Amino acid sequence: MMFRKVFSTGSGQCPFWLPAPLSGIFIGDFFRHLISGVIVVVLGFILGYQTQAGLPAFAVSFLLVIFFAMSISWMFIIMGLTMRSTSAVMSFGWLILMPLVFMSNIFTDPSTMPLWLQKFISYNPLAWQVDAVRGLLAGTSTGKEIFRALGASAGITAVLFPLTVWIYKKER
Repeated sequence: MMFRKVFSTGSGQCPFWLPAPLSGIFIGDFFRHLISGVIVVVLGFILGYQTQAGLPAFAVSFLLVIFFAMSISWMFIIMGLTMRSTSAVMSFGWLILMPLVFMSNIFTDPSTMPLWLQKFISYNPLAWQVDAVRGLLAGTSTGKEIFRALGASAGITAVLFPLTVWIYKKER
């Protein structure tokens, strides 16, 4: 949206590093996710959360969450490049994220759900993140969970990053 405004007025014609707007948005998202994560962790400890894992497992779980959040950020950057208003981006973003959140293992054990939903959850990348982070924080994580979570984040990034760059170049 910002790109349309700046480049349609002619004021955005000064020479600058072409990936700067995308990099700026991505770096801003990174720090926003990092600060949000630190706030959640601090509040959790204030409220009495105690992890069964050590500091390395805690750090890996935190990094997994940040990596997944950053991979999803590319989706929102794409929507920001292609949609005309912030409300459209937020509405469409929630249309995508809401099913992933509520059709996952975040709030309840999948074994209590219908079989078709259990199948969906077994392929939900957000559920993979939840499994890995819960396992790391409980001290019961397997390498399979961690690599599956990393693979999901890397796969989402591998698809959405080039698509973002292509859309950005096309808009220019």
